[in-house]
Amino acid sequence: MLSSKGGVAPLLQWIKTLEMESVERQNALEAAKERSEAIRSDNANLKVAIKKLSPKIQEIGSKREELNKLSSEFEESSKRRIRLQSRLTELKKQNCDLHDELESHVGDISSLERSRRADRQQIRALTGCVNTLERQVELGQICLQQKEDDIKRRDAAIKELKSAVREHKEILNVLNERKSHLKAEMSRLPEETRVGKPLSIKDEIRMCTADQDLDQDQETLPAASKSVPNGTHTYWSMTAVVSWISFAVGFAVMLLFMLMLMGTAMPLCRPAPEVPCQDLLRDVLPAMLLPHCNLHFPLTPPF
Repeated sequence: MLSSKGGVAPLLQWIKTLEMESVERQNALEAAKERSEAIRSDNANLKVAIKKLSPKIQEIGSKREELNKLSSEFEESSKRRIRLQSRLTELKKQNCDLHDELESHVGDISSLERSRRADRQQIRALTGCVNTLERQVELGQICLQQKEDDIKRRDAAIKELKSAVREHKEILNVLNERKSHLKAEMSRLPEETRVGKPLSIKDEIRMCTADQDLDQDQETLPAASKSVPNGTHTYWSMTAVVSWISFAVGFAVMLLFMLMLMGTAMPLCRPAPEVPCQDLLRDVLPAMLLPHCNLHFPLTPPF
C-alpha cells in the first residue's frame, strides 16, 4: 500500500503538472487564438489598407520613376552645368580678349577718323583745284576756239593773199611782156626820137600816181594792149609802173612770209582765271596791213 501510495504521489504530481501545463497551454492556445484573430484582423486591415494604398503605391512607383528620371536629368543638368561653367570661363576669357581687341580697334578707328578728316580736307582742296582747273580748261577751250577761228581767218586771208600774189605775178608777166615789146619798138625808133629831155622827179611821181589810179580801176590793160604809145614819156611811165608793181609784189611776198612766220612762231597765250585771252597778232596785223593795201586787194584780211 505504501508502495502504491508512493507510486501514485508522483503520478498525481505529474498529473497536476500536466493539468497545470494543459491549463497553461490552454491559456497559451487561447492567447494564440486571440493573437491569431488579432493578426487576422490586422491582416484584413492590412489587406484593406493595401487595397487602399495600391494606387498610392502605383503613384509612388510612377513618382519613383519620375524621381529616377529627375535624378538622371539632374545628373545630366549637373554635367551640363559643369560644361556651361567651363564654357563660361572660356567665354570670359574670350570676352577679355575681345575687350582688348575692341580697345585696339577703337584706337585704330580714332586714327582712321583723323586720317579721314585730313582726307576730307584734302578732297575739299582738290575739289577747289579741280574747279579752278575746269574753269581754266573752259577758258582754254574758249581761247583755243578763238585761236582756231583766227587760224581759219588767217588761212582764208593767206589764200586771198596768195591769189593776189598770183594776180600780181600774172600782171607782172604781162607788164614784162609789154616792157620787152616796148623796148623792141623803142629800139626800132630813130635815134633822135629816143633821145629826149629827161623827166623831172615831180613828173615821174605824177605819172606813177596816174598809172596807179589807172591800174586800180582795172581798165587800162585792155586799152594799153590795143594802143602802143610812142615817145619817151610812155617808156618812162611804163618803167615806173613796172617798178611799182615789182615793189608791190615783193612787199606782198615779204608780208606773206612774215605772216606765216608770225602765225607759226606766235605761242598760244596761256589762259589764266578771270583774264581774257589776248592775241597780239590779231590786234597788230590790221594796223600793219591797212597802209599797205595793194591795187587789186583793196581790203584788209578779215582779222
